[in-house]
Amino acid sequence: MLCLQEPELSLKQITTSAISDIAKHSLELAQNVTDSGVVPYLAKNLENTDEKLKRQVLTALSSCAKHSTELAEAVVEAEVFPSVLLLLGHPCPMVRRNAAILIRDIVKHSLELTQMVVNSGGIGALMETLNQDRDEDSCAKIPSITALGFIAGHSDQLAISVIGCKAIILLAQILDESKDEALLTVTAWCLGQIGKHSPEHSQAVAAANILPMLLNFYTSEDTGEDLKYKCKNALKLCLQKCLLVSALEPLLFEAPANILKYTLGQYSKGGYTYRAHRTHNHFLNRCQLFRRESNPHDGAS
Repeated sequence: MLCLQEPELSLKQITTSAISDIAKHSLELAQNVTDSGVVPYLAKNLENTDEKLKRQVLTALSSCAKHSTELAEAVVEAEVFPSVLLLLGHPCPMVRRNAAILIRDIVKHSLELTQMVVNSGGIGALMETLNQDRDEDSCAKIPSITALGFIAGHSDQLAISVIGCKAIILLAQILDESKDEALLTVTAWCLGQIGKHSPEHSQAVAAANILPMLLNFYTSEDTGEDLKYKCKNALKLCLQKCLLVSALEPLLFEAPANILKYTLGQYSKGGYTYRAHRTHNHFLNRCQLFRRESNPHDGAS
């Protein structure tokens, strides 16, 4: 702690790196670091102009905050906001990445912490980072999208705020254009966190033509297992709330049985109105096919 108060830059850097290396391993070690009173001194060094020190301070704060709600609260109480949000716009890509990681490691814990970040302008800052970092290999994209997913997942109102910042348009563009499977995986997960709350949320996802894209990744032989799982879960979460007929129709014809059951479930809800006789017939045909696929012995009897 005393070393962080020294004017020598290299000493600050070495000390901050050591703190991060200690705190990252376990809750107990991170708690010991926090109890020492070092967090406010780390936070103060966010104002230092040296890029390397900024990166190291952000990493050290993340190493503490990630372990528990209490430690994340200790980091927030050190008044790291709005400085961390401003660093999302820093010229150095690694500073932007580490700032996004710290935000992610704070908002994942609780609604209260997330609301504080959102009230400070967190959603807009994360979106601005994503809009600026258009490169496929941008290192800030994955933690920024993960942070948005955690924010949206905490409550329906926060998910509406994420939708209101045009996040779905950008996420749809990533699904359509990206070849980075890790980026696609967190994007699919984030969309599930947005769409899971209500028909309004699910419709916002479905209206961007995202459900067929998720289905294509899920059914593709070239897709890795983690991406398949995230796409399946996102489809499940969104379809269980979706009442948009135009989004459900394509899935009637293309979805495998384990996804089709959620689509048919929405059609079978009482009071559902079919747009056309053709759709109704396809619905009945798919119901019969689903029954045969689910109970193959019925067709043989």
